[in-house]
Amino acid sequence: MEGLSLSDFSSRRRSSKSSTEGRSSEDNGQGGRRRQSSEQRDSTRPSSLSGRPASIAEDQEQPPTSLAGRWDSRESVGNTSTSSGRTSFALERGSLDHRPSAGGHWDGGKADGPGWKRDSDSSLHRSESKHNSLDRFWSAAATPREASHEAALDAEAKLARFMKARQIPQLLRPFMEPLAVLPADVPLPFSLLSQLWRTADSQAKAAAQALEQLACMRLATLQDGSSWGLVPADVCKQLQACGMRMDELHERLLDSYYQAGSSPQDVTDDGYFMLHLGEHMIGARRLQELRSLLCSSSWLQAKMTAYGAASVVADFRRYLLVLEDDNIKLLLQAFQLSTSTCAAHPDAALLPVQMTGRLLGTGRSHLLETQGTEASQQLKMAALKPLTASLEQAGGLHRLTLRGHSAAVTDLLLLPDGIHALSASEDASVRFWDLETGICQQTMEGHTDKVLAMATGMEGGLLVTGSADMTAKGRFCATASGDGTCRLWSLANGQCAHILRGSTASGAYSGRVFAVALNSDSSLAITASDDFLVRIWDVSNGRCRCAMEGHTGWVVALEVSPDDAKVVSASQDGTARIWDLQKRTCCGELKGHTGRVNAAWWSAHDRNMIITASDDMTARVWDCSSQKCRHVLEGHGGWVGNGASSLVSSTVVTAGGDNLAVAWNAESGACANVLEGHSGPVNCIALSRKARFAVSGSEDATVRVWDLETGSLRIAASHQARVHSILKTTDGLSSVTLGKDGQACIWEAATGKLQRSLMNAQGLNWGCITNDDCLLSCSGNRGLKSWNMQLQTSRELLPEAPGSRVKWCALSRSGGVALIVLYDSTMAVWDLTTQQLRHQLQRKGDRDSSRVHSGGVNAASISPSGSHAVSVSKDQTARIWDLSTGACVHVLGGHASSVVWAEFDPTSKQILTLDGSTTVQLWDVHSGLNRGKLNHGAPVAHASFAPDGASLLTSMQTIHELACWSLPSLQQTAVLKGHTATITHSCFWSDSRIALSCSEDCSLRLWQTSGDCIGLFASDDPLVCCAFVGRPASPVLMAGSEGGAVHFVQMPVDCLPRS
Repeated sequence: MEGLSLSDFSSRRRSSKSSTEGRSSEDNGQGGRRRQSSEQRDSTRPSSLSGRPASIAEDQEQPPTSLAGRWDSRESVGNTSTSSGRTSFALERGSLDHRPSAGGHWDGGKADGPGWKRDSDSSLHRSESKHNSLDRFWSAAATPREASHEAALDAEAKLARFMKARQIPQLLRPFMEPLAVLPADVPLPFSLLSQLWRTADSQAKAAAQALEQLACMRLATLQDGSSWGLVPADVCKQLQACGMRMDELHERLLDSYYQAGSSPQDVTDDGYFMLHLGEHMIGARRLQELRSLLCSSSWLQAKMTAYGAASVVADFRRYLLVLEDDNIKLLLQAFQLSTSTCAAHPDAALLPVQMTGRLLGTGRSHLLETQGTEASQQLKMAALKPLTASLEQAGGLHRLTLRGHSAAVTDLLLLPDGIHALSASEDASVRFWDLETGICQQTMEGHTDKVLAMATGMEGGLLVTGSADMTAKGRFCATASGDGTCRLWSLANGQCAHILRGSTASGAYSGRVFAVALNSDSSLAITASDDFLVRIWDVSNGRCRCAMEGHTGWVVALEVSPDDAKVVSASQDGTARIWDLQKRTCCGELKGHTGRVNAAWWSAHDRNMIITASDDMTARVWDCSSQKCRHVLEGHGGWVGNGASSLVSSTVVTAGGDNLAVAWNAESGACANVLEGHSGPVNCIALSRKARFAVSGSEDATVRVWDLETGSLRIAASHQARVHSILKTTDGLSSVTLGKDGQACIWEAATGKLQRSLMNAQGLNWGCITNDDCLLSCSGNRGLKSWNMQLQTSRELLPEAPGSRVKWCALSRSGGVALIVLYDSTMAVWDLTTQQLRHQLQRKGDRDSSRVHSGGVNAASISPSGSHAVSVSKDQTARIWDLSTGACVHVLGGHASSVVWAEFDPTSKQILTLDGSTTVQLWDVHSGLNRGKLNHGAPVAHASFAPDGASLLTSMQTIHELACWSLPSLQQTAVLKGHTATITHSCFWSDSRIALSCSEDCSLRLWQTSGDCIGLFASDDPLVCCAFVGRPASPVLMAGSEGGAVHFVQMPVDCLPRS
């Protein structure tokens, strides 16, 4: 191949007419190749990247073939597209079903941002020994020598016919044959072509130019001067159809790269190698090498950072398609659970610790190789490691989390194509999700108020939305909104096509539209609103056909029957009604609930079954013909607001105000699964066609995907609801969390092990650990208890009492005094030793500003010394009280608005006050004089003193930043930036050079108070409190979440300041 030039190749071209005829003949040969049996394909090319892999798909329901086989990583690497008529959820089928084998249609562009393949390997949970057998994968190696020789001759003949048909001279044969292993329509760096062809760069360029003239390649030169090539799809297909030994060609490609290093991690990525390494390893039968990469956290982090999570998921799927491996499946699930968290915090390499944390509960965290991760990161900020299985664990019910909405998710729809979903939100938008990548592909905006409901046609083309803005706006989608409208949207461009509104005579809305539904051909839209009416609309012209009367309360939900003959509606009058769409009259009424009916829907499995959900904490299963109740589904701890049913089974799922979704067997009424994980009420839920997966939307603004076929995997011990506060024992060896669920959990600080749990009937809102390690707690019903944490016994100090509830309770470290503020602004000091009232600081209705607050009291605090207390009020003042006499000694005025918080410093000598403005004021306790004002760039939400009282840490609301202050000089020393949502708590370590903060962005950040963030931990739900616990020499970071999780996080040794 020496001395080749472009002219050598150009002179050998023939006429275009014979070339066209040859290509037509070759195409016929390709068609015959496609008609071969799967056994023939396996025996000739068991590991090649041509042809559909004969695994999994053959034993599953066959989808339409019109779009089957596309796999384009520009949207989702490794994804399977389906026709719009397919109704199965993408998570229910093998992700590689009905597509060309790995890489055949993979675009080599980098994945878009954090997008990643969101579907699970559900089909891989089944035993598919016939197709997934490693023996079958290696079947070509066992082919008799005679048969192998015959196959080689056959491949030679086919290649010769292909080159003849394409008018390709024999001189180019060594350059054509290796192109069979390259993916179609993917940019290829010239360095790769040189290595693959084993020639100099100049000769590779000449060969590529010659192939370009023959329409066998396309070339491009980028602005940076680099040259790239691309092999057209038709050329790839015809080369692969020749039946060459693809494994040898893959080996050749890999060996050309490995010459520069001993392992894949040592190879410098050229824009192709890392992205496509997995498919070439499969093609070369290097399964063990690929498995090692899938177990390497540093490799996974590097590839996800460079090409997006979808490319990593594709490698997992390639491996699992060939070989059943439960450990690799578990790693895939851990990876999928981790990627949305990693995408939300791109400033740290979180993947290794996130995956490890999600494997702790399985006992298989050793599967993930983490050695060398720290060295490879070379980042200033450390990824903090959880000590316990407090994150969502791999192998459990929860599979994916979709984040993007800024307010509660109100409705969900799974589109008939099975791979897309729509979510409506109180942020007045609708998001269009790709469930295979987790990417939000479109955001539809136009409503001026909350979007309350949606509906699509059978083909998923019409989307109708209804809003609180009093309009109803329907490829379309229909949404209902609090703006009083229903809107019809085009999913093709996200534009509003119609607004269903009209004159009063034609049935205009008088208020909010709560629900909307479409019939199967999308010709009719049915809406429900707060004027007690159900309306039928003509979608083509947006006119109201009729308004059906019968309900005596708001109509809040409806659904059209599968045969389009009827619609069922749910109302706050406590009933559901069945309407005949032809006669436009009520033909049935379902009575039995004792509360408002929030939803009603037809069973997709049994067309004579209707399910309703109610405020009475139950769902009911009804017989449509007799209108009798078959079963009452009981178990939710709050209202039941929404539900869905399966098309092929009796599974029903319900969503409730208790933050739970529950799966039921509608035939027996039994509970099958409880889906825990949301940190707010679950507003809506959808079920995949085969009831394998459920998708839920919540007040916490997230959408979650659940695998109903897996068993429930409980994470580490936790609360069942919000963690209010973290307390520390005097020796630092134990810590206590108080929860909204009434639990006081006692933990071993160094390990995060739960030592014991104390249970109270009411939520524990306030607490204190006294100097003798006794726990004091107070509930909203005025009940105040003292707990012996060792004996797990309690003593009632103040009994529960009727009347106004507790608004705030402050407790002294000595354990002798409690200051209780009620909602009626009564404020009293109690002696906990004698259990007697010591001082009545303010009585109900007392507004004499010369003695007490003239407005409502917001909060109170007791000094560390126990000598004084401070109270803050809506009257824009704070008052300092002498607890020995009960007298008000100072009034702290000069605030701009209601004072919301005050706190003593550790020395009890000064007080800070917050009034919701941009100013923090400091006061001298003994003189009552103002020591100074600390001005900020945004309203201050929280402040905390350093242990020595010389520094202050403040958090700003709207800009989500922290400010460090030197109190002797009243100067700001640093601004701590990194949080992206409201900062809920912050504190100093014993060494004031280190601080800790947590936020609604689910992150826990460790700071040097000089300004650098030196550590980051990310949880699955918003964090509300944090603390340093354990011994000073080996502190542990601790955080409590909105959902009740308690996290113990290792503090890196190199983060500790050196004296």
